[in-house]
Amino acid sequence: MTDWEKIILVREKHHRWKLNSSQIETYDLGLDQNKSWWEHLSILSRSLDVLVFRGNSTLTTLICEDLARVDPCQAVVRGIGPNLLIALLMDGPQLENRWPARYATVLAEDPGTSVLTLTSFGLIARQNELGRFPQASAIALWKDDVNGAKKLELPRDSDALILELVAEGKTERTLDGRSDDGSTHRWVYESHCAVSVGAENRPDWITTGVAK
Repeated sequence: MTDWEKIILVREKHHRWKLNSSQIETYDLGLDQNKSWWEHLSILSRSLDVLVFRGNSTLTTLICEDLARVDPCQAVVRGIGPNLLIALLMDGPQLENRWPARYATVLAEDPGTSVLTLTSFGLIARQNELGRFPQASAIALWKDDVNGAKKLELPRDSDALILELVAEGKTERTLDGRSDDGSTHRWVYESHCAVSVGAENRPDWITTGVAK
């Protein structure tokens, strides 16, 4: 067992995805738009995993609809005020004028959490193939309270992105004015770059979608 395998957690979704007529048309799913189509999965008890890394940073995750809905987990996220939140989505391109960016903005402003929304390139590629919208490759969007929103695009000839973040010191104060003496910090965007392993080294599952 590797060190990473020791911290693998299973995070259940809190909400089913209901496809509306616009999504059925956008992704050309071939479904009857006059019917309601819900994601088929069991909804178990809600849970929110919070990981501590580097001794003084906290990280948590939300899945798709959990980011957008008024949900009990949102109150917990605001109560904890994690340094970093990663939202895993099944969505189109991550653009500043779309819904994930709007909800990420709320969390970036209060409680000041840095947010990374990350989506499946498969849905972006399907939308690009249809040609109904401008071609896009933004698989992620970074949002912090210093630099604002940053669109992260995956070039067509690349396999992944490396995101570089920097921890900056920050002073927080209680409602009665007491200071934490700068013991708080926030994660801000520094840079990102594309990574390509080359066609000869590219695993089959990247193109077939079949995991090992």
